[in-house]
Amino acid sequence: MAVAPTAVTATRVTNCRRVCPGASTPPSFGGISGQGSGEDSLIGLKSDAKARKQRAVVVSDRWAGMAAGPIITSSIYTISRDHSGHNQRRQTARTWDMPKEKTLKRATRDRRQGKSASTQAGEFVREEIEEIRAGKHGARSTKQAIAIGLSKARRAGVKLPPPKKGSVSAATRHKAAQDSAKGKSPRRKPVSRIRSRATTKALQREGTSAASKSALSRQARTAARRRTSAQRSASAKKAARTRARRR
Repeated sequence: MAVAPTAVTATRVTNCRRVCPGASTPPSFGGISGQGSGEDSLIGLKSDAKARKQRAVVVSDRWAGMAAGPIITSSIYTISRDHSGHNQRRQTARTWDMPKEKTLKRATRDRRQGKSASTQAGEFVREEIEEIRAGKHGARSTKQAIAIGLSKARRAGVKLPPPKKGSVSAATRHKAAQDSAKGKSPRRKPVSRIRSRATTKALQREGTSAASKSALSRQARTAARRRTSAQRSASAKKAARTRARRR
């Protein structure tokens, strides 16, 4: 739930957990209504016309109603007005990117239907490809985009086994095991905003061609060449047995 003070500018915002620790409802900041003050409220409020152009919106993921994932402390967004008079929102403190709710529902549905862990993880890879195509960020290669999706899947609790020894580097196997461990236990501390922001900015500097149809087709052919004829035949037969029939 977002608490959006209107016509005010907050020069300092304290942590929502310290304002109202252990609460099940969003805190009510005394500095907004003008009743009450103190260290734990929005202080330094200005009411002049110039200050009304810039407002602070405090978003606490504790009351965001997320389906799964860690409880993260507040994020601070700054809303400013550009020369054309339109509101521009700039994110100044970023939290960890959670998988979308529809992706979690699809993966849960696949698990209940008895589908394999790789099929469940495919929902997260699909989400990552869609985000790259939408321009949210880029990827250096199609393999990197797939790896990000698999990492999200393992952290969300999908029981995807790590790559076999010898097929990838030791660092990749260690990262996969680390992601699987994160998915089995609840997060004890929030994600570092500095590292999260740096990761996002690095991906935003990459292109979006890694999610194109030709790139995905090329990756599929490359992966198929590494498999034997018997393995490809078994996969095709299984797909024929389990595919959805049109009625």
